[in-house]
Amino acid sequence: MDETPRRWEKRIPVDVLGVPLLISGVRTRHVVHCQLINLSQRGIGVRIQADSLRAASIEIGTLMNVHLPFRMEGGFFSMGEVRWLQPDPDGREVVCGIQLDNQRPLRYPIFVSFETGTIDFLEDPGHEFSAQGLLRDLLEDTFFLKRGIGICFRHLEPFFGRHSAHETWHSDAKTRTGLDAAYLLAEALNVKVIERAMEKAFEFPDPSHVLTRDFLTELRRATEIEKDFLQLEQYIRSESARPYLRSLQLLLGQMYGTYNMLVLLYLHANGHTVLINRSSETGRSEALA
Repeated sequence: MDETPRRWEKRIPVDVLGVPLLISGVRTRHVVHCQLINLSQRGIGVRIQADSLRAASIEIGTLMNVHLPFRMEGGFFSMGEVRWLQPDPDGREVVCGIQLDNQRPLRYPIFVSFETGTIDFLEDPGHEFSAQGLLRDLLEDTFFLKRGIGICFRHLEPFFGRHSAHETWHSDAKTRTGLDAAYLLAEALNVKVIERAMEKAFEFPDPSHVLTRDFLTELRRATEIEKDFLQLEQYIRSESARPYLRSLQLLLGQMYGTYNMLVLLYLHANGHTVLINRSSETGRSEALA
């Protein structure tokens, strides 16, 4: 599919125990679930559902934020362009190669090292580090991000009746009802998921008691619901609403990052500290992202 010249280097298969990660388009702001399947010298390979790929308008040249820091050549990278797309034979999934060439600051002291294929922590000699402390920080940040998202929703609610594109908004009852339902879930259910996890984090010293697959699924589903609010741009035409929409987009992007960090911590807490899947490594030289 990609006519762009590619360098032919070794691609290293990885295993993240089937736990999805969240990535998003920098300009489109659409978020998709993906499976991290390999690392290369300058990028990553992810597997995405074909329907999700089309809905998110991901194509060659799309700038993506993978919301996951990779240490390469002494720097940390989490953003880059899609360089190639390769559909599976059945057409249901697409393998997407992303070249990570935009260096980004490290937000949390956890990352994936390309050199070793391990989940590593960046320790500061001046501060005592613990996985439990990082878990509490991530859960606390997620909690306040969700509260901030709820505040944005409440600020946007008055714009629906007065400043929306009336014909579209009032005729699309299905979308409006879906957004209303998502709003209630975001306010009532999603914050409680984080509150329960925070209570557990202070009760149990081992992160593996808190970070379960069920918890990550709940958190991911909450994010799936909230991302539908990006549809609001289609309906609200008032310039006064733009700051709230921009804040909503920023908060959602930060929450995708905290979710991916929690996935890394979950893998590490369950003893899966090395992502390289040696059993399936072919040793072939392949086109890289």
